[in-house]
Amino acid sequence: MFSIKFLLFSIIAIFTTILFLKILIPILNIYVIDTPNKRSSHSLPKPTGGGISFVFVISIMTSILGFYLPLKCLPLALIGLIDDLLKVPRSIRFIFQLLTVLYLYIGSSSMYKINLETSSFYQFLVLILIIISGTAIINFVNFMDGIDGLVSGSLIIIFLLGAVLINNNFLIVVGSLLGFILWNWD
Repeated sequence: MFSIKFLLFSIIAIFTTILFLKILIPILNIYVIDTPNKRSSHSLPKPTGGGISFVFVISIMTSILGFYLPLKCLPLALIGLIDDLLKVPRSIRFIFQLLTVLYLYIGSSSMYKINLETSSFYQFLVLILIIISGTAIINFVNFMDGIDGLVSGSLIIIFLLGAVLINNNFLIVVGSLLGFILWNWD
């Protein structure tokens, strides 16, 4: 189950994310406003870019514990923030998504296991499936972002399950998302 250390870090992540957003939201309200369009789920202008808060908190707190996976996703988060500020072309965003998915796959133990146990053709099919699935998930999350905490709430459940089954460090992600959902739910 969970150790006290991970539960404590999760609670700290909740409050750190809330504090970070308390400082960040007024700045975003001035400089980074998302004006609704025909595809928007909101009807009034609202700040965007607040997701950098949980990315920052998760990256720092998991690094303190020696878990560096979130740092591997930092370039993707930064291009998302830059896109919120400057509207980055889709092709550039896709390149970052693709490189992030490849980097995560190449650095995973699953790749080593697949390479040892399978043929080259099967390895190629797995790589294509991972690329398509990974970039699709990133785009699904981006598309649903801002819909009354739908993404945050869903990810809380997914990462809570991941904390139980895969790695207790995911409790920090859960904590930070709990702090974030308070601001992202409108």
